[in-house]
Amino acid sequence: MEMVRRYTYYLIFTALTYALLKIFILEGLLTVVVGAASKFWIPDWPETAEFLTEDERAMLVARLYADTGDAKMDHLDKRAFHRIAKDWKIYVGTMAYMGVLNNGYAGSVSSPFVSASGDNHDPEEMTMANVYWDQSSSYPPF
Repeated sequence: MEMVRRYTYYLIFTALTYALLKIFILEGLLTVVVGAASKFWIPDWPETAEFLTEDERAMLVARLYADTGDAKMDHLDKRAFHRIAKDWKIYVGTMAYMGVLNNGYAGSVSSPFVSASGDNHDPEEMTMANVYWDQSSSYPPF
């Protein structure tokens, strides 16, 4: 009876996997289409924005010049790459992101095993069904 139940779970989860795969492919396809269309839809610079009036365009260009000064970042060359590589904010932002990401993964991976083991710490008691249930109960699935 145990093998029948396991095989049934296997078939159910296989069907769910294929259903989710199709959903993710559709979502990914929509993302690619919108991303490709945005290349032509979103203006690169205020000078090329057709929806701005001349007064709005002049005000926006003046604000951008006041903010950036003479610095231009309209193309990536070796000098610009070195300037970016020397910017400390890139590395601090990366470390902050990795800190948040790793803490989230550590919690989602380890908490089901900790809560499933309970007080007895008996490996025979900790089945994968308990781990899946604890994981779905401890963290939201989205």
